Parts: sequence; structure tokens; C-alpha cells
Amino acid sequence: MKQLLSSFPVLVLTLSIGLIPGAAQAQSDAIQDIRTKFTTINQMEFQEILTLENGQFLEQIPDGGGQLTAYYQDEQLYKLVEWIGLSFGHRVTEYYFWEGDLFFVFQQEKRFGFDAEAGAIDYDQLEEVFAGRYYLNEGSLIKVLQKGNPQMGSWEGTEGEALLPLIQGSLEELQKSMQLTRE
Repeated sequence: MKQLLSSFPVLVLTLSIGLIPGAAQAQSDAIQDIRTKFTTINQMEFQEILTLENGQFLEQIPDGGGQLTAYYQDEQLYKLVEWIGLSFGHRVTEYYFWEGDLFFVFQQEKRFGFDAEAGAIDYDQLEEVFAGRYYLNEGSLIKVLQKGNPQMGSWEGTEGEALLPLIQGSLEELQKSMQLTRE
């Protein structure tokens, strides 16, 4: 009995190590599936593209305005793009759907450059200051990649499952605006 108990931790460790590669492989497979769907959607020629401007979906209109564009194929929403412009740059958030389920969100923020010679903002030059990639599988956030420091309010710094309600809250508001327009 004593020999069995002493070997128990080794058995548990061996089983745990055996399970970790399986979980990592499952996540890797899910991310590859997400990338395949993302590529497929971005290569589609959509039957219906619906765009809302400023006050049609925003309560407060920012300096540079805003735009919400939905991409439909066979009455199915595949992509929703929100563009928000401010005095110092813009943010784009892209939501991707497959069979009605959100599976990927890409958020990018760019800031206008500064022309030191002229001492003024250069509106023709844009520099990426933040990029966030949010991978979802079966309604759960499985991977988050964030790079840079955003100037605008974003999901940067929010981690794990706490991020999912923020994404879903933003998405629900945008979908409501889009649905009202389609009716």
C-alpha cells in the first residue's frame, strides 16, 4: 500500500503531462479553423453590403465620424466592421461570424503622424499604435493577442473571460443598429 501511495504523484504527473499536449493540439486546431474561416470570408463577394453612417448607429458622433458596415451572403451576416474616426486617428473593429456564431474579432487603432518641420499633424501618415486579435471557439475566448498602446478606449489590458462580455456588449449594440436599418 505504501509503495502504491508513493507512486501516486508520479502517476498523476504522467497523466497530466499526457493531457496537456492534447489540449494544446485542440486549441491549435481551433485557431487554424478560425484562420481558414477568416480567409474564406475575406475572399467572398457579398450579395448585400449595408452601411450606416454616424448618427444611424452612434449616440455621440466623434470628430472624424463613424461608419458601420455589414456584409451578408444568403441573408447570413459574415462580417461587421465598425470604423470610428477621432481627431488623432481612427479605430477599426472587425467582427467575423460563421453560421451565426462570432468566432474572431480584430481591432486596430492608428494615430496620425506628426510633421516636425511643419509643426503640425500629418493627416496623410498613419501609424499603428494598437492591434488586438480575439479568437473564440464555441462561445469561449480561447486566445488573445494584443500589441501596442491604444489612445482610444478599447479592450486592451482586459484578459481572459472578462473580455468576452465587453466584446459581446459592443457587438449587440452594433447588431441592433444594423437590424433596425434592415427592417
